[in-house]
Amino acid sequence: MIPEGNANNNNIMVSASVAKMPFDIERNSRAVCTYYFEKAKELMLTNPNDVGCVVIMRTEEEEHFFQANQFMQTDETKDRLSSLLRDISESIKAVSYAFIAETWTVQSASLEEVKSSPPPSQHPDRVECLLTIGQYIGEQSVARLAAMTKDDNKKVTQLVEVLPSNSTDGFRNGVGRFANILAVAGNYAPDGLFKGNKPLNRRTNVN
Repeated sequence: MIPEGNANNNNIMVSASVAKMPFDIERNSRAVCTYYFEKAKELMLTNPNDVGCVVIMRTEEEEHFFQANQFMQTDETKDRLSSLLRDISESIKAVSYAFIAETWTVQSASLEEVKSSPPPSQHPDRVECLLTIGQYIGEQSVARLAAMTKDDNKKVTQLVEVLPSNSTDGFRNGVGRFANILAVAGNYAPDGLFKGNKPLNRRTNVN
C-alpha cells in the first residue's frame, strides 16, 4: 500500500500511477540518473506541462510515477514530501529513485559567494534549469542539470547541460532533502533492517 501524503493540513496529496515494467536499467545511480535525465529533456521539449516536479520509483517489476507539484510550496511541505518519499520507497521496496524538477541555479565562483548570495531564485544571475536526481539502492544519489533556453512565448527551445566545475561528464553529488531517499550502504542495522536516511538540511537549488 502506498501512503498518502497530507502536507501542512491542506489536503495536498501525492498523485500516483503504477505501470508493470521489469527493471531494465543498469544497476547504478549514474545509469538511473542518465536514463531519466534524457527522458525529462525530451519531455520538456515536447510537452513541458508534464514535467513540473515528478518522482519515479522502480521496483523489480513496476514503475511508480508520482506528481508532486503541490509539495513545492514551502520548506514545510518540501520536508513533508521528503519524509513521505522515504516511507513510500520502503513500502513498495523500491530499488531505484529519480526526482525531476524545474529549478534555478547560479554558477558561483566560490563557497564564500554562495554563503553571501541570495537564494538562486532571487539571484540576478539565476539560470532556469531542469534538474534530475537519480539513485540506485545502496549507492549515493547523483544529479545532472540542463539550462533552459526559452523563446518569446516562454516555450523551451533548447536544453544545454550545465557541467560542474570539478567534472567533465555532467554528474554532480546529489544533495539536499530530495537526495539519498533510498537506503545507502552503511545504513543498515545489525539485524538487517534499514535505519533510514535523514533529510539533509542543506541549501540547494530546490530548497
